[in-house]
Formats: sequence, C-alpha cells, structure tokens
Amino acid sequence: MGRGWVSSLGLLPVRCAALRNPGHGSRKLSTLQSNRQSQTIREGGTYQYIKERGDSKMEKTIKIKSILTLAMAFCFGLASLAQAEETAKSLKWVEHKPNPRFAIYDPGTPAQEGDDLVLDKKTGLVWARMANIAGEMLTWEDGITYCKNLTLGNLKGWRLPTQKELSRLVDPSQSNPALPKGHPFIIVKYTYWTGTTHEDVSDFAYYVAFGEGELGAFPKIHKFHVWPVLEK
Repeated sequence: MGRGWVSSLGLLPVRCAALRNPGHGSRKLSTLQSNRQSQTIREGGTYQYIKERGDSKMEKTIKIKSILTLAMAFCFGLASLAQAEETAKSLKWVEHKPNPRFAIYDPGTPAQEGDDLVLDKKTGLVWARMANIAGEMLTWEDGITYCKNLTLGNLKGWRLPTQKELSRLVDPSQSNPALPKGHPFIIVKYTYWTGTTHEDVSDFAYYVAFGEGELGAFPKIHKFHVWPVLEK
C-alpha cells in the first residue's frame, strides 16, 4: 500500500523493511523520538503502535483487526448484492396469458397486486407492476432517491429506467396508455421520468408520456411519476 494511504490513516511513515528488521534502515527512523511512549491509532482496533526504548531497540506490533473488519464488511456488501441478483433470477415467474411477453411474480400476497413484479421477457427487465408505486409525482432527483431506497418483492437495487428502456415499453399502436395490448401493469399514469439527462442541457432529463408514447425533455425540478426498474 502507498505512503499516501498510510498517512491518510494517521500512521507513522515507517518503511516495511525497517519494521521487518530493526537494524536495517535505522537512519530512516532517526526522526523518531527515542523515548516516545506507545502511539495508538484508533481506539478498539489499533492499526499500528510502536514502542521505543532508551536503548534504541523497538518493539513493533501491527494489529489488523480493524482492517479485517472493514474488509469483511466490504465483502459482505458484495455478497449481498450478488445474493439480490441471484434472487431476481431465481424468482418463480408465472406467464401472463393475455400477453406472453410478460410474466408476473407474486411475493406471497395474491390479494395485493401492488407489490407484484413484472418481467418483460423481450428486454429482460423487471418492472414494478403498479406503475404508480410511489403514490405521488416527484422531482427527478427525488425520483432517483426513491428508487434507490425502494424494496419491492423483497428486492433492492431499483432505479429509474433509461430513456431507451422506458421507451421499449411503448406500443405506438396503442394509446391511453400506449402499452402493449394485454399488458399486466396497473394504475398507469401519463408522464414518467427516465434516468437519462439531456445531452445539451444538464438541468433537463427525458420523460416518456404514455398517452400516445411521446418522448420529451423537461427541467428536473418539475414533478413527474416514477416507474422503478431492475435488471433480472
């Protein structure tokens, strides 16, 4: 690891070679005070402390409990994401007979359609069945945050769809809503944010209007509906 990383933790800039061999590189350690008491870095899990005695001999101990704890937490986070992805793949999808392009997952509440998920087999994307899952219109930034914090069907990792993803739900032969005939979605509203920012105006983002399937861009401070999506 680099010296900059060590310095950022508040550790002493001691070369590894000097730590392995007390007699080697003693000149590099000449700046250390010979009678300094043990220096503790972070309570409850010392990264490094060095005891120096008057006879210039050093007792060197490196404890990595905190580093291991951080590493374990990181690995646990990766494992949780992998588990969530695997769960999405292993859900028991039931074909939506009115339109076999779609399949539905019921998380165990058959009387409630609002927490169902819909798999679009054409794109491999998973959508909230209730197209008004937030219950209100949101600004673009609030929509990003809402999807990020959403847990639906026992799954996390939701987000706003891209312009391309949301547009692929549109069926131009249909209107009010412009969705494929026999689709399984409920409470479909008119205008929805996408997660795609306008190429030329960063304060604008694209939306899709499902009245006729129009695509446009509008200021992000405006409020539209949000339709969370998840990769299968």
